[in-house]
Amino acid sequence: PENLKPYTTFHPRCGTSFLAIVMVISLLFFAIVDTIIIWTTGHISLTIRLAVHLPLIPVVGGISYEALKASAKNLENPLVKLGIAPGLWLQRITTKEPDPQQLEVAIVALKSALGKEFASELADDPIVQSEVVPVTA
Repeated sequence: PENLKPYTTFHPRCGTSFLAIVMVISLLFFAIVDTIIIWTTGHISLTIRLAVHLPLIPVVGGISYEALKASAKNLENPLVKLGIAPGLWLQRITTKEPDPQQLEVAIVALKSALGKEFASELADDPIVQSEVVPVTA
C-alpha cells in the first residue's frame, strides 16, 4: 500500500467531472434550443420544452462525453485546465483518500482482475508488487 501513496484520487475523467460537464453543456445547449423555439414559434410551454428536451438528452450526454475525452488529451492547455477545474473541485466532495485496508483490497482486486496472463507484463510494476498483509478486525 505504501507504493500507492503518491497517486491522487482526483482524475480529470472521473464521473463527477463528467456530471459537471453535463450540467454546463445542458445549460448552454438547452438555452440555445429554447431561444430557437421562441424565435420560431413566438412562445414556449412546459409541454413543448419536454417534447424537445427529452429526445436531446442523449445528444447532450454525447457532447459532454466527447468534451471530457478531449479535455483529458489536452491537460496542459490553460483553457482546458480552467474548464476541468470545477469537476476536480466537485471530486473533493465525492472522493476521499483510501485507508490502508482499502488499498490492500484494491491491490488484491487488481491482481485478480488481471489474472496470470498479465502477471509477467506487470512483474516490475511497483503497485502490483505491493505486499498484501492480512488485516485482522
